[in-house]
Amino acid sequence: MKPDTCPPSSAENNTLSRCYGFDIIRGIAAFLVVSCHLSISTTDAATLILRYNQIAVGLFAAISGFLLSQTIDRVSTKDVIKKRFARIVPLHVIWSIIYLSAFSLSDCFLHTPVGYLQNINLVFIAKAFLRGCATVHLWFLPSLFYSSILLVFIDRLFPRKKIMYLVASAIVLFGAALLNNHLAYYDIRLLAFLLMGFGLFRILPESSLSISTKKALFLWLIAVLLYGFFYGHIHRYIIDFILILVTMIVFSDKRIPRTQVGTFFSSVSLLVYLVHVLIATLLSSFIKRFFHMPAGILLMFSTWLLVFFLSVVFSWSCNKLLKRLKESFKSFGKTEKERVSNI
Repeated sequence: MKPDTCPPSSAENNTLSRCYGFDIIRGIAAFLVVSCHLSISTTDAATLILRYNQIAVGLFAAISGFLLSQTIDRVSTKDVIKKRFARIVPLHVIWSIIYLSAFSLSDCFLHTPVGYLQNINLVFIAKAFLRGCATVHLWFLPSLFYSSILLVFIDRLFPRKKIMYLVASAIVLFGAALLNNHLAYYDIRLLAFLLMGFGLFRILPESSLSISTKKALFLWLIAVLLYGFFYGHIHRYIIDFILILVTMIVFSDKRIPRTQVGTFFSSVSLLVYLVHVLIATLLSSFIKRFFHMPAGILLMFSTWLLVFFLSVVFSWSCNKLLKRLKESFKSFGKTEKERVSNI
C-alpha cells in the first residue's frame, strides 16, 4: 500500500497536469442540467431532445472522481476528508439557507397550494442539511461528499486496483436501475459515475489519445448522435454508462489545449448548477403570470436558453465580486502590516 503522504515523482507530476478537456465538458453539463428543472410541459420532440440532460449529473460526478483520483495518493486520508469537507459542506449549507429562505418568503417559488413555510419543521431542516432536500437539486452536494469519503476508504482498503473501479461502477449502476424511483436511486447512480472517473485515471495512460479540441468535440458529437439513435433500443443505464465513459476517455486527453471559452464555463459551471433552479422558478412564474404562451418546443428552448444565460451572468458576476473582495482583503492586510511596522 502506498504511504499516505508520499511526495509525487516527476512522472507523477506530469500525470497530474490539468485536463483542459474537462473544462469543455463542465460547460456542456451545466447547459444540459438547466433543462432538468424547467417546470414547462413539452412536446414529444422536446422530450426526445431533453433525454440528453440525464447525463449531466453523471458527467459532473465522473469528473469529480477523476480529479479525486489525481490527488488521493499524495495526501493523507485525514487531509483528503478535510479538503472535501471544506470544498463541499460550506457551499451546501449556504445554498440550503438561500433556498429555504427564498421558498419560504415568496409565493412565486411554491409548487403546491400549501405554503412552503408551513411544511418546515426540525425534521425537514435536518433533512435539508444532511440530505440536500431543500430543493430538487441540492442532493448532489451531500451525496458527492458522502460518496467521496466512501471512495477514499475503499481505495485505502484496496490500493492499486484499476479495472475494479470500472467494474464496480457498472455493478452499482445496474443496482440503481433496480432501485428506480427509490430514495437512494440518485445517490447510487452518482456513486457509480464517481467510481468510473476514479478508475479511469488509474487505467488511462498519460495521453490516451492525441487529438485537438475540434477532433474531441467531433468524436463526442458522433457518440451523442449514436446515443440518440440507440436510446430506447438499449437499456437506458447501459447507454448512459457508455456515453459518459466515451466522453471521459475522449476529453481526458492532456494534449487538448486550454481555451478561453472552456476556462470561462469551467469557472461558472458550479454556480450555474446551484442557482439555475432559483432563476428557472422565478422565470417560469413570471411567464405564467404575464404571458399566455402555448407549451411547446419553442417555449421550452427559449426558456432553457434564457435561464442558462441568466445563470451564467449571475455566476460570472459573483466570481468577479468575490475576486474583488479577496483583492480588497489582501490589500487591506498589507496596509495594516505596513502601518504596524511603521509604528
